[in-house]
Amino acid sequence: MKPNMPNRICICVAVILLTSAVCVSGQSTPKGKPSPTPTPTPQVCPAPTGSTNYWTGSGGLDATFGLGGIVTTDLSGPTFQSEDAKSVLIQGDGKIVTVGEARNPAGLTGVSDQLVTRYNPDGSIDHTFGSPDPAHLGQRLGYIFIDFSLGLDSSAGASFDSLGRIVIASWYNAKIARLDVNGDLDPTFGTGGKIETPIPNLTPQDMVVLSNGKIILAGGEPNFTMARFNDDGSLDTTFGTGGSVSISISGMKRGKGNAQSVTTQMIADEERIVLAGGSSAGPSSPGTFALMRFMPSGAVDTSFGTGGTVLTAFGGSTHIWDHKIDSLNRIVAAGDVSSGGCAGWETAYARYLENGALDPAFSGDGKLTRDIYGSGVATARSVVIQPDGKIVSFGFAVSGDRVFYDSLLVRLLDDGTPDTTFGPPGFWGGGVVTTDIGGGFDFGFGVALQPDGKIVTGGHTDAAGYASAVARYLP
Repeated sequence: MKPNMPNRICICVAVILLTSAVCVSGQSTPKGKPSPTPTPTPQVCPAPTGSTNYWTGSGGLDATFGLGGIVTTDLSGPTFQSEDAKSVLIQGDGKIVTVGEARNPAGLTGVSDQLVTRYNPDGSIDHTFGSPDPAHLGQRLGYIFIDFSLGLDSSAGASFDSLGRIVIASWYNAKIARLDVNGDLDPTFGTGGKIETPIPNLTPQDMVVLSNGKIILAGGEPNFTMARFNDDGSLDTTFGTGGSVSISISGMKRGKGNAQSVTTQMIADEERIVLAGGSSAGPSSPGTFALMRFMPSGAVDTSFGTGGTVLTAFGGSTHIWDHKIDSLNRIVAAGDVSSGGCAGWETAYARYLENGALDPAFSGDGKLTRDIYGSGVATARSVVIQPDGKIVSFGFAVSGDRVFYDSLLVRLLDDGTPDTTFGPPGFWGGGVVTTDIGGGFDFGFGVALQPDGKIVTGGHTDAAGYASAVARYLP
């Protein structure tokens, strides 16, 4: 498997003397840890129709950004073998910050560092940011590598704090770093700008900065687990039990959960914490959308769902990758679902009212799936909500015949119907944009909105030397 291959793939084996393909679906968690999967069922499946790079209307690539709307950054060679952009942040001045990882330095395998890069609004590298450039006195490289320890420092979320500093989290243990506005490690945080604090059951997948500057790291398997840190990087022992919370969401002896996303929701003037991911009752049981809400103290918020928990089944194995709070305080969750057969993996969405009930104003019953590229994979890895209530998800689509590996944007109206003004009319039901970076394997991870409504995405492509890929789209 190539570096940064999709975490959910459709393995397609050519059948001799046949022109079709045999598609077998499989699933794993984003960092390669096993999770329950349905038994694969071979099916003969049709191929899709290709990308929408040609489109110049709403959802088309923004030609004023990079080269035709796309910027690829390849730092490979003797330094690193591959890079990606997992998170995208937009500064107030229009500059774009991406956070991801750079893998396998100096020929080592199984090793990666965090990579933070800043781009100017036109997509050029910002040489006022990051590590000093040894070849150009007074300039900076535009990026910085952050090494916590030998091994995998895989990206687990990023955010600005109230002072515009960049806070990033890393997978494995509780690893956090904070950069100042110039891209230097902040010496007032932890030791030299970094912390690494082992927390039982916590394998971070996401993070959020609270309004008071404290930081929540969330993740874990089989429990939903999180820890809270003070503004200086020390563990906040007033939170949960000694600074952390770990709870079984399935409630079953052989059940398991996997928290992937964390955000906050204001309830009664309190900043409560919402964790989302997946849950299953046992090894052979299909997964469900799973959410839990917590009080600021770390106690379970029993006013949410059933005893603080919400589980939503889609009729197949499913999982939340990201969730956001909209202007009406509803929770919008995005992920994917596998129903087997030629349906492959489809993007999946749900919207919840403040109390955790499914919102019937969204798609009639509060949940929705979209089939993109038919028999292969379509996944929504991140989601944002526009000021007009439209929902934008970003991920990737892989065709059942393995011909197409494209990044995937989907835009929905507030009621869950496709936004047919976005992307080519009629393409996979409307409201869909797929991007081929360069004919190779292209995967999408992070998405952000600019104030002017343009959509900025981050991901990875192997068409430019296993490079990070940033694209901007017209509103």
